[in-house]
Amino acid sequence: MFELAIFYCQHQTDRMMQVLSTLNGSSAPKIRKVALPCSGKLEVSFLLKALENGADAVAIFGCPEGECHYFVGSTRAKNRVRYARRILGDIGLEEERVRRFVLADPTPAGGVGSLTEWVSKVGSMGGLNKNAK
Repeated sequence: MFELAIFYCQHQTDRMMQVLSTLNGSSAPKIRKVALPCSGKLEVSFLLKALENGADAVAIFGCPEGECHYFVGSTRAKNRVRYARRILGDIGLEEERVRRFVLADPTPAGGVGSLTEWVSKVGSMGGLNKNAK
């Protein structure tokens, strides 16, 4: 079964829950959610550790840049996701397994469509073989 780890800014909880409600159905991934005071508090090591501990992909939900309650948190999160993706590429994994979402509007035009597309894409990549030595 496909497993998705989600880290999210506590200020985006309502929007994120609305968006996640669209991922229902038989092919819906198993979801582990972690609330953060700000998406900028998310360290690269947390993203990679989520993959190491069973997640097949990791999503980060944060505030739009310029609307972060902590001023630079969204920019930090964007840069950390970029760095984590580069690390994944360097070790031979698909960079797309880590993605940041900014959901200013929980409608298809506001990001829900891109989330469902991404979930389908990473789900079709197959699971990470965590038992390989």
